[in-house]
Amino acid sequence: MDTSNWKTHAAGRFLVALPPDAQVEFTAQIWKTDLEWRKDLTPESAQAEIQKKIAHYKSIPHELIDGTQFIDTFSLSGGGGVVQHWARAYDDNVSLMECYFVSQDNKKRVYYYAYEVGKSSFAAGRKDVEEMAKTFYARDDWDPLPTEPGYAFPGGFSKHSGEWRAERAILAFNSPSYPGIAGYFACYSFGKKQGKMFDQEDFNERLAAIASKITILQKGDCVVNGYEAQELCAASTENGRRMYNFDMEIPCQGKELAGPQLILHLFSKRGEQGNGFISDKEAIAVWNAIRDSIRLRPGAV
Repeated sequence: MDTSNWKTHAAGRFLVALPPDAQVEFTAQIWKTDLEWRKDLTPESAQAEIQKKIAHYKSIPHELIDGTQFIDTFSLSGGGGVVQHWARAYDDNVSLMECYFVSQDNKKRVYYYAYEVGKSSFAAGRKDVEEMAKTFYARDDWDPLPTEPGYAFPGGFSKHSGEWRAERAILAFNSPSYPGIAGYFACYSFGKKQGKMFDQEDFNERLAAIASKITILQKGDCVVNGYEAQELCAASTENGRRMYNFDMEIPCQGKELAGPQLILHLFSKRGEQGNGFISDKEAIAVWNAIRDSIRLRPGAV
């Protein structure tokens, strides 16, 4: 099918192409912690928010120790800052570093990041966020794709290379061109090697349980821009509506920035009207086009 007008989206260190009318939502995480562009803040208003939180946590007594919920505050590169407090009033082991990172450029965007740090790791946690603060730069969807090592997310880019770190990027999407169909592309870098999808313990059991209700349109091993993958594309008919459930998985290769687990999932949304695709053939063509567009961004690692 013709994908010449499709848009390429940056998701972490990877790229995926979607139909031009695709509506997307992005979840960004570094070290299992959400990263959010706070469009409502400037560096100055972020500092004001930090001061309000300092006053708030200083006003709340801790239930286990002599003192309040407040622990510390410190500045970050570019005009950002951190307020550190106990994560829970009844816990003196885990703290939360609420970080306000500021992009290291003239756009001065603010990114919010609430990082859990254990009591024995306060110094290391502070070093982690101080170093991370120096990596952020503003980026817009219409900008050229980055060519430097690092992690792309909505509104920004974190320059990073060398040492592995846990990163997650989830790009959920739907396209009005295919009503009732939704999907997501996900990258999970969690540092442990995985087996293939078909080798998972309960895979064959789950497949056998629904085998009589589905038609398998495509199944087996495939290679996606150098990555060994497995896919299962199934369809069924429910109350006259054609339903689709397509999955592709590339297993995590361990602590490799270029080798996270990659998942592509496309499915029919329940409660919607219409088949989404005009035929099984069109469904497979759209699926193959999205799948084959997945690739490591040049220069990403």
